[in-house]
This record gives sequence, C-alpha cells and structure tokens, in this order.
Amino acid sequence: MSFHYSEFTVVSPRGKRRRRRNQTHEPFLVNLLQRLREELKQDAWFTQCQQIINDALKMLAIPFADAICLGLGSPSASRNARIQLAFLLEVCDSLMMNRSTISIYDPVFTAEDLALLDELQLSLLKENRAGSSLLSISYYRLSAMYSVDKPTIIFMPHCDLELYENMLQANSTPDFYPSKLLIIANQLTDYIDR
Repeated sequence: MSFHYSEFTVVSPRGKRRRRRNQTHEPFLVNLLQRLREELKQDAWFTQCQQIINDALKMLAIPFADAICLGLGSPSASRNARIQLAFLLEVCDSLMMNRSTISIYDPVFTAEDLALLDELQLSLLKENRAGSSLLSISYYRLSAMYSVDKPTIIFMPHCDLELYENMLQANSTPDFYPSKLLIIANQLTDYIDR
C-alpha cells in the first residue's frame, strides 16, 4: 500500500523483518571484558583488594584451587556484572587457577551470557541450589547446597544475606570448617545495619 504526498511517495513495509537467530556478540563482550580487566589492573582500589585477598590466603596457609561465583548478574546486560566478572577473572588468573575450576551460576544468564562464559572456559552450574529459605528446608537439603569438599573461593557480589547464610551452613561440618572458604563479597555487617 502506498500513498502519494506531493513529490514524495511513502511506502509501508511488506511484512515484518525477520530476526537473526543465534546471533551472539560474545567476541564484543570478550573485548569489553578485556578492556575492563586492563582498567582494573591500573586501579589502586583493585590493587588494594588483591592485596587483602593475598593476605587472607597467606593467613589461611592452604591452597585454593576452586572458585564458585553466585549472583553475578548478566554480563551482556549489565556493566556492573561485566566489572564483577573482570574482577573475578583477574583474581583467579593472578592465583593461576585453572578456569575450568571456576563454577558460576545466576538465574538471569541469557544465551549470550552462556556463550561468553563458555568462551571464557568457565564451568556453568546447572541449578540454583543455594537460594532456598533456611526456614523451609531440611538439614539434608541444606547440606546439598553448594557444599564444597576442598578449600574454595566463594565470589558472591551483592547476594542476599540468606544466600550467604545458606553457603556458610552448607559448609559448616565437623570435618570442613568455614575457614576453608574465602568469601569475596559485600561486607556482611552492612546487611545487619540495614
């Protein structure tokens, strides 16, 4: 259908445009992430954070070879999530951790996020096992929530207090103490103050 207005002809489209399927932008995201990592390396705040982590690892005097990341957010949709992912990668790479030992989960991950995480060779956790309420779960289910059997770095930026509580409860057993967990997160006292 077309309409004539003086010298111009306005033509309506014949049909809907087809969306391109399976078009991912992970190379773009990988480049963004690399730039963020370079910026972090130059930042005095990051240097301070890395020193705190290194001091904690020296104090614990046990080797950490695994990491779990929960509550990251969507790197394709959020700059904050990309910065947090860049932070995690910088810390783990500085500790010479194998990327396949870094497990990650967030229910908001998109197909683009999953492609990026695959490109980065991170291990994707298949389910959310740590978000259930402590009041409504049995001890058996609690112990199945991300319990770890060796010293592990837990990276949980901006998670709910309940998730921190679940993680600590799941890893407080007679043979494995929370001191074998290095939790990188918000200050827990901030939650109490709120």
